[in-house]
Amino acid sequence: MKVYGVQAATIADEVERTPKNQLGKNDFMQILAAQIKYQNPLSGSDQTQNIAQLAQLSALEQMQNLNNTLLKLLLYQNVQYGSQLVGKHVVLRGPDRLIQGQVQKVNIQDGYVRILVNDVYYDLEQVAEIVNTEVNDWL
Repeated sequence: MKVYGVQAATIADEVERTPKNQLGKNDFMQILAAQIKYQNPLSGSDQTQNIAQLAQLSALEQMQNLNNTLLKLLLYQNVQYGSQLVGKHVVLRGPDRLIQGQVQKVNIQDGYVRILVNDVYYDLEQVAEIVNTEVNDWL
């Protein structure tokens, strides 16, 4: 009797699992619910430990909220910085050379502030130098 085909099919059907690097509040709640669900009914649960875990969950949620707020604040700050560059001449670090030109406008794309120079969008982080002069004086 051959079992090779069955064994090969079982191995092929296994899903490759990749572990997470970080746990979120939903993961924390699932762990807490599993602890309560599978606790020993004769010994009960330690209320102090449950309160400590709930406090940790609350702290985690507040840290996530603070992180989101800081990310929004950083985006708004970068928008303000980019808008101040409109009309100014800049030098940008390109992949293999420096790019010079006047900032035409600012754009927010996928949560990143980008500036339009010479009809091409560049990341705000590529700005190497800002020159506040006339084009004729600069070139």
